[in-house]
Amino acid sequence: MKHMIVVSLICIILSAGCSPINIEKGIQSITLICNERALNEKCVDLYFDDEETINTFVEAIESAEKMKGVLDYEEEYEMIIDFENGKQRRFHLSLTTNRDYNGLLLELPDTMKGYSIPKGKANQLRDIIYP
Repeated sequence: MKHMIVVSLICIILSAGCSPINIEKGIQSITLICNERALNEKCVDLYFDDEETINTFVEAIESAEKMKGVLDYEEEYEMIIDFENGKQRRFHLSLTTNRDYNGLLLELPDTMKGYSIPKGKANQLRDIIYP
């Protein structure tokens, strides 16, 4: 019985520190494609291939926490992460320019699972996207 409790506690501790979204190494670039229906006039297509910016995006994505419930949203950007091995991952990303809000992230094709990017990390992305 004690063995089962210890094993259970170890599993809980190990899973508590894990992010719901993990981004593998070897990112070549990140492309943001503005949704033409977005109400944000500052929304423009962007492309990033420098290590510092890519690391900022990865940190923000990996800090996102899963949201509960069904989402009703309008994406601001489609975010495409291209890897050196030719693989791609696609997301919907919504930040707005309001620095008081968390960011919203959904990995495609599953638009029913949303993730909240903490305000501090979302603001780091805003600094890059809306200079």
